[in-house]
Order: sequence, then structure tokens, then C-alpha cells
Amino acid sequence: MAAMSESRAPLPRAVRAGGVVAAVVLATYLASLLVRDRYDPLFDLGVGSAAYVVPGLLVLARARLVERNRTGFALVGSAVLLQAAGNALDLSEVHLPDPLPGLAAVDAAYLGVYPLLLAGVVALARHEVGGAQRSLWLDGLIAALGGAAAGSVLGLRTILPALEGGRLGEVLSTAAYPVLDLVLAALVLGVVTIRGRGPGRTWTWLAAGLLLFAAGDTVYALRTVAGTFVSGTLLDGTWAVALAVVAAAAWARDDVPRPHEAVRSALGVPGAFALVTVGVLVAGGRTPLPAYVEALAAATLLLVLARTALAFRDLRALAESHRLSRTDDLTGLPNRRAFLERLDEALAEAAEGEEPTAIALLDLDGFKEVNDTLGHQVGDELLRLVGPRLVPALRAGDDLARLGGDEFALLLRCTDADGAAEVARRVAAALAEPLEVAGVPVRVSGSVGIALHPQDAADGHGLLQCADIAMYAAKAERTVVAHYDPQRDTASRERLRTRQMLRRAIEQDEFEVHYQPQCALGGGAAVGVEALVRWRHPERGLLPPGAFLELVEQAHLMPALTLVVLEQGVQQCAAWRRQGRELTVSVNLSARSLLDPELPGQVDALLRRHALPAAALVLEVTEEMIVTDPVRSLATLDALRALGLGLALDDYGTGYASLRYLRDLPFDELKIDRSFVQDLGTRAADTAIVASTTELAHALGLRVVAEGVETAAALGLLAELGVDTAQGYHLCRPVPATDLSAWLEARAAAAPPLPAGAQPLEPAPR
Repeated sequence: MAAMSESRAPLPRAVRAGGVVAAVVLATYLASLLVRDRYDPLFDLGVGSAAYVVPGLLVLARARLVERNRTGFALVGSAVLLQAAGNALDLSEVHLPDPLPGLAAVDAAYLGVYPLLLAGVVALARHEVGGAQRSLWLDGLIAALGGAAAGSVLGLRTILPALEGGRLGEVLSTAAYPVLDLVLAALVLGVVTIRGRGPGRTWTWLAAGLLLFAAGDTVYALRTVAGTFVSGTLLDGTWAVALAVVAAAAWARDDVPRPHEAVRSALGVPGAFALVTVGVLVAGGRTPLPAYVEALAAATLLLVLARTALAFRDLRALAESHRLSRTDDLTGLPNRRAFLERLDEALAEAAEGEEPTAIALLDLDGFKEVNDTLGHQVGDELLRLVGPRLVPALRAGDDLARLGGDEFALLLRCTDADGAAEVARRVAAALAEPLEVAGVPVRVSGSVGIALHPQDAADGHGLLQCADIAMYAAKAERTVVAHYDPQRDTASRERLRTRQMLRRAIEQDEFEVHYQPQCALGGGAAVGVEALVRWRHPERGLLPPGAFLELVEQAHLMPALTLVVLEQGVQQCAAWRRQGRELTVSVNLSARSLLDPELPGQVDALLRRHALPAAALVLEVTEEMIVTDPVRSLATLDALRALGLGLALDDYGTGYASLRYLRDLPFDELKIDRSFVQDLGTRAADTAIVASTTELAHALGLRVVAEGVETAAALGLLAELGVDTAQGYHLCRPVPATDLSAWLEARAAAAPPLPAGAQPLEPAPR
């Protein structure tokens, strides 16, 4: 029979029937003990034995049918059946004319129960306590030793002295039961404590059954020693009830196992058993205790002291962890979580005392340029220096925190609009003097937005939104400090909401790439495509780049978005090539991506993943991106060029780069900006610029691409001027990949003639 998995499936029919039989047999046996005053062969040997055997079979059925804890329940079930055998041997001495083997065999059976029970409990506990914390192990030891000390006082101290003077065999067999019961009870207490959470149904029933079993043995031993034991009482049913409870434990349904959790009170278990142990020692002050009891009590108290020390150490670690979780790693200032907690506290206090409260958000102007030009290490050091520079500008009781990036927050208690503005101006003035970072004077300024409670918002979340809106107003209007103005709210909140949605858009693949073909003027065939991003906004539909790219940059998400476009562009280009279309794909890089030393590795991994030749990918950068940090830009471009992919200088002619960049940087392609193409043929200056640029590029071995071609006349003139490739609305608008595939098929079938004056042109070698 296949093993069952632990689930919420109904119990097997045979098990349910066995449970009913066990209950009926046990109830019958207990009822017989109530109404008779002597042994009865039918009830004792018949019903009584069945009251042991049926629970044993139920436990073994659990081991047979359910894989989890199979070994443990097999041992426990065997112990129950061995107890049934011992009981039968014991009863045969009274009822049978020819008894079964004598007392030695009875004791062997009864004593053999304990190793099986102990081994079974250990096997079951192995799944429960394997990942327990040290503190829970100590709690388990304390419970085991403390329980043993108390049990010794209650039972062994009375039983063992009464056996003095008896025959050795009888003394050993009689003393073994209470000692083994004490060990069993201590083990069960220890395991339940180590679990460190609610014991669950299985262990609740198992612990109850085994402790009841030990209690029955103890009462039996005490009555035997005192000479008051009488057969045929309810005490005889104690063991049957205990084993029936153990059978119930075997089939109990626990909740899904959870990770070990600390007990609710760190010192609850040690404290309780410390009181028990003290009670034991107090009792010893009146009546001498055996040495082993004193040893158990002393060991328990030592472990309680060790557990207390561990608890205080854990509390210190917890306090430190709490502090670190509310501290910004970079600056040492309170972080966003700490600020929000303090803000909630301040607003609660302000509501009680009707005192106005304000918050101010400070965003560093120029920090992005510092990061891009001098590197992230310098940017991080700058942020570390900002905190000490701002603190003297605050009042006593004000709080300063870093929310993330280059954004700081101020909590200003008991102040109105004028007071908040005064603190904000002092904070902004504190940044007027340059900060010296790595021996370089660095100058940044700040824009501060102020929101007041309760005028602007009633809660902390609303105040932060209002202050954020005011801060962006100060940045846009260059006023340094701005108060929240509800008139700006609609547009600003929408802008803020859009920024928040951008992160989700990247995570949920809401960005898609459209493709604009690039056609060779020396034949008209499509030779490449440019990948242009669009946002499939869940509420506003398809958005062009102008609607969101600035917000992406402000949210520092441009590198992530660049990787999204690269991923889709490379994947699609590889698909076209598998269809026999030998196209290249051009992707625009952002300034942040160009300065990222990890970009070449990411691009290389992307090309390998989609099996696209490096030469099929062209990365476009602008002149302004290069002059931001020429050294780091050149390092990234060289690393990209070493991969074998193409590099293009985009928007050529609109920046202020020198011709040295064309000479020294590893470009393959130069893209003439659309501003020189759209009036081509009507402005002589534009024609001269395009002609001279094309001639210069070819002399340097660069291909020339013209953007923004919108008329047939402009396309023809570009061909006459020697431009290699063109793209623009006259040829095709940016469209999804499926639409472009259809366009490519139609283009190939139509095979348009060359524009007037167009000749195939090979770039001059570099």
C-alpha cells in the first residue's frame, strides 16, 4: 500500500472504524471497573487486553500509512503492544490455572516498554527541534531537570526508601518504574518546551498520554509501598486511557509546520521552573533531600542563570537590530522608517496639544551631476557630509533623516509656516559653502518643500505627499523654498503618481518597444531598425517617450529601463535574423548607463542569451553624455567596442563636442540630427552642414545616418549628398514588431527604385 501524505484528506475508513472500536472497548472496560469489586476474566483478560491492543494497532497503522514520523510512531506502537503483552502476562498470574511465564517475564515486558517509548519520543522530536534556537534548547533542559527534581520529591523520595531491606531483584524492578517514568516525563516536558510555540495537537495529545501513563505508574508505586493498593479500581484503567490518548495523538491533524518562534515571554519557562526548584529546596530545608534531588535542583538553577544571561544578550542584540533597522547605513541618520515613526508620534502629540507641526523635504540640486562626473564614491561621501552640515541649522527638538537617494526630511515640531520657512532657509543656506570631498571642493544646492499639519494634511502619508509636491515646485520655479499650494496639487499629484507607477511598470512589463526602419540610400533596402520605447499605461493607453522619460530620469530608473529596451530589442532582432532578415538593431543609451561599469558585462550576457552576433547591435550615445565624464565614458565605450558591437554618435550637431571626439572615440556611425534634415533643400546652411558632415564622417571611416526624413525631396537630396542610411516618417513610423515585419515583407516585394542621385557608397576605411 502506498504511503499517505500528510494532508487535510479524511482519515481512512479502517482507521475511523478502529477509533470507534477503541472508544467502545475503553468505555466498556472503565464501566466494568466502576461496577465490580474484583478481577473478572472476561473483562480483564478479554476487554482489558483489547483496550491495550486496539490503540497499539492504531498507532502502528499510522506508521504504516503515513510517511512522516514513521519510525517514531512504529516505536511507540510497538511499546503499546508490549504493554498489552505485559498486562496479559500479569493478569494470567491471577486468572489462569496454568499461568504464563512468571514475574520475571512480566517485568521484562513492562520494563521493555520504556526504551521503546523513549526512543519513539526522541525520533518524533527529531523533526521538531532540529532548527531550534539555543535559548529554546536551554528552556527544554530547564524544564526536564526542573520537572525531574519536582517528580523526585513527589514520588521517588517516598518510594525508594521504602524498598530498603528487600531482595535485590525486587528492589531493582520496583524502583525502575518510577525512575523510568521520571525520565520519560522529563523528556516529554523538554521536547514540548523546545518547540517554542503552541505544541500542536499531536504533541498535546502525546504529552498528555505519556504523562498520564507515568502518573499511573507513580500512584501505583506509592500505593504499593504504602500497602494500600487494591486491584480492580479505576487506577487499573489509567494505563488503558493513557495509551488510547497516545493513539489519538498518532492520528491528530496538526497545522502546517511553522519555523521555530521564540516563546512569548523570553524568561517565562525559566522563571516558572526556577520557582518549582526553589520550592524543592525549601522542602529540603524541612526534610533532608537525597543527593540526586539536590543535584537536579542545583543544575536547574544554574541553567536558569545561563538562560537569563542569554535572554539579556538577545535583548541587547534585538535593541541593536532595532536601531540599525531605523538608521541609514550611509549617513548614520535616521532612515525613512524611523522618520515615519517619529512623524506619527509627533502628530499624535500635536493633536493632543493642538500644536502645529511641519515637515520639510530637501532634495539636493546638482547631486546627479556629481555622481555622473566624479563617481558614486564621491557622491556617497558627499551625502555623508551633508548631515553634519545641516544639523546646526535645526532647532532643538527637530529631527533630520535621509529618506533615500539625495532626499532628506526634516520634522519640525511646534512651528507654523513662517517658522518652518525660516528653518528651511537656514538649511538651504548651510549648503551654500562648497563641501570638500576627496580633496575636491564640491558645490550643491537644495530645494525645500514644506507641508503643515493639520492645514495641508491630517496624517503623515499625506504630509509627505504634500511636501514632495512643494519640493518639486521649488525645484521647477527655482525658489529654493516652497510651501504646499493646493492649486498645484492636481498636476503635481498626477506627476508624483506617475513616478510611483513607473517602478511597477518596469516590474510588470508595461513597457514595449516599437521599431523604426533604417533604409540604405544605396539600394532602398531596410538594413536596420531603431528600438524606441513606449509605455502601455494601464489607464492612459500607449504613451510616447516624451510623456515619461523625464520622470524616469528623476526616479533614477533610466538604467533599468535601458535594460528593458535592450532585452526586447536584442530578442526581436535575433528572431528576425532566424527568419532570414539580416537587420541590425539600434538602442539609445542613457547617461547613467554609459557611466555604469557593469553595462558591458550585461550587454555581453544579453547577446549570448539570445545568440545574437555582437555586430547586429548598435548602441547610440549623444555628445552631451560624453562630455559629462569623458574618461569614464571612453572606458565604457572601449569595453563595448571590444565586444564587437557597433557604436553610434546620436544627434550630431546639436551639442558642443569637439572634433577630437570623432577622432578619438571608437564610433562606427554618425547620426545627423533631425533639425538639419527637416528643412533640407530650403536652407542652404543645412545643406552645407549635411554635406560637410558626411564628407568628414566618410573620411574618418564612419557611416552616416540621417534622422527625421519626412519628404521624398529630403530623401533624394540626402542620397545626392552621399548619406548612407535614412530613417523617418516618410519611410515608416515607429511600429510594433509584428507591423514592421509586414512592412518589411511589403518593402521587399515592392523593391522601390533608388532616389535620384543615389549610388551605393562604402565608408572609407578608418
